[in-house]
Amino acid sequence: MKFKCEIPPRNPSFTRQEKLSPVSDELFKEAITGEELTDKDFYVQLFMFIFGFGWIRIIILLFATIIFVPLIAPLPMFYNKRKFINFYMPFAEFMTRIYVRIMLFTLGVSWVRIHGKRDRKVRGLAYNHTSLIDGPLVFIYHPFTPVITIGVRKIPVIGRLLESGETIWIDRQKTEGNSKLIVNRMHDHNTNPVAVAPEGKITNGKMMFKFRTGQFLTDEPIQPISLRYTNYFSFAKTNFNFTRPSVKEFLWLCLCIPFGVIDLTFLPTLSHEVMKDRTPEERAEICQLEIANDLGVLAGSRTSKELFIKKSIPPTINKNS
Repeated sequence: MKFKCEIPPRNPSFTRQEKLSPVSDELFKEAITGEELTDKDFYVQLFMFIFGFGWIRIIILLFATIIFVPLIAPLPMFYNKRKFINFYMPFAEFMTRIYVRIMLFTLGVSWVRIHGKRDRKVRGLAYNHTSLIDGPLVFIYHPFTPVITIGVRKIPVIGRLLESGETIWIDRQKTEGNSKLIVNRMHDHNTNPVAVAPEGKITNGKMMFKFRTGQFLTDEPIQPISLRYTNYFSFAKTNFNFTRPSVKEFLWLCLCIPFGVIDLTFLPTLSHEVMKDRTPEERAEICQLEIANDLGVLAGSRTSKELFIKKSIPPTINKNS
């Protein structure tokens, strides 16, 4: 049992990396492996859920949702009425940011520490990916254009809600076209910046997957963002990491966290001057190293595409933990 858990854990030897490092099959697999939960863990979690007021937080989230849903209901109802959407969207965005902050509190995020300064002129945001709440967290402090897989589009209400905004829909089954959608939106300076987790896959923070190049096909300025999750009284393997078999299990573990802190760092913007005359691979590597060095995490040279294309290393649960 641990009093404190950091995701990703900081390793001082990885704070001055100048290039990406080779990654063994063992480490590659370990980076997407979650810990197996035992019956003993469940009883400890139940104790923490009760005495950490997880049940009260569920009630708070329920009431917040009851208030929030009617406020944004006009968006999916009139998603094809662009004049109305343009008029109503600023209010809906403001209320969404409030709701997301309440949601994060109910999931154990007691405090968010902001480091660095948000750059309002950037056209892209890039952050490390270790939790399901990465995107919503960044959205609170820097509204952005979301990049969502096309399957979500078919979900009732949620799909319509995202359709009414500036969502970029991508299809993982296609080998071409997704990057062009992202780049075109980044070139449109009348919209919010495009936010992407370039790793393309959630890890447990033991290493960082090589960044995909879709967001780096243009020399538009991009601001790297590093995220570190720290929860205290982290008994029975409770943490904010999502290498779990199901979303329900992730939510349960969050509700068992009595106190959590997130460090969100706005790193120096990779300006046009930095990006120009470089290949997409070089731009992606610069961005990856900025985030990895700030967090103290190994910047790996292997991409998560191996998981989606080759299907060679499926996510597993570590039974030796």
